[in-house]
Amino acid sequence: MAVPQHSFAGVDRVSYVVVPYGHSFMTANGALARVLGISGLAFAPDNVTLLALCDRSAIFSATVEFDVPSMELKNISWRDRWHVVQGSGGHRGEDVDGEGIAMLPSGAVFVNHEASFVYRLPSWNSWSQAAELPTQPVGILPDYFARGLVPNLAFESLAARPGTSPWDSPLLILGLEGPLSRDFQRVRRLLEVNATSGEILCQKAILAPVNNPPLYLTELVALDDAGSVCSGRFLSLWRSWSASAGNEIRLYLLNTAGAEDVSRCTSIGQGDLGGPSDC
Repeated sequence: MAVPQHSFAGVDRVSYVVVPYGHSFMTANGALARVLGISGLAFAPDNVTLLALCDRSAIFSATVEFDVPSMELKNISWRDRWHVVQGSGGHRGEDVDGEGIAMLPSGAVFVNHEASFVYRLPSWNSWSQAAELPTQPVGILPDYFARGLVPNLAFESLAARPGTSPWDSPLLILGLEGPLSRDFQRVRRLLEVNATSGEILCQKAILAPVNNPPLYLTELVALDDAGSVCSGRFLSLWRSWSASAGNEIRLYLLNTAGAEDVSRCTSIGQGDLGGPSDC
């Protein structure tokens, strides 16, 4: 079982630009678009174009400006919008509940649907000629996993890592915001997926820090070249909310090295926390 570590000295500055809910702009083809919430962010290979995923079946693009030499975020200019649709010829609507987006240097783009795993989108290089982006499923979840997903606490975070060689498939890293229905309430699972075949390569469990209200895993960023759930280090963002205190945001360092693979565990109870081999 991996446990978040409280000490992390890798963040020395945080900058931000406020995007008001419902912010409107004109797209490249002259259409009016509104930014109704942002659930995930990814940079295009040029490191200037930012893609913002909306959980209402949309992706927005923007150009960002950074201060030199501080690299603080100075400005964001919205440029375009695409509708994400279910499969080729799918119907448009709020049925692609996208929560995470990741792009590889090759231009391959992936999004995760909160309740049904991960999808591949058309290559970034083809988006300039498109208005809609059809999804293609990358893989299929095991039955116990699909049945155990809890509404609004399922797939929230997504990261990608390119292959280490031309014949090595890229990896996708997915994190569950909350526990599976049969897991102990503080368990959060991470999955490593072959981006080509959809095979789940390994699965690790994280024990969320004790907190009231509970902390939920929201974002993951790989911190080393391995970028692997099987054995890697990640910066993780956790959040909780209550009517009295509002949002609480925390950053934790995750290190999955040495944690056992829990792919065989259809449930992880409180009594299994001493060693997943018991589950």
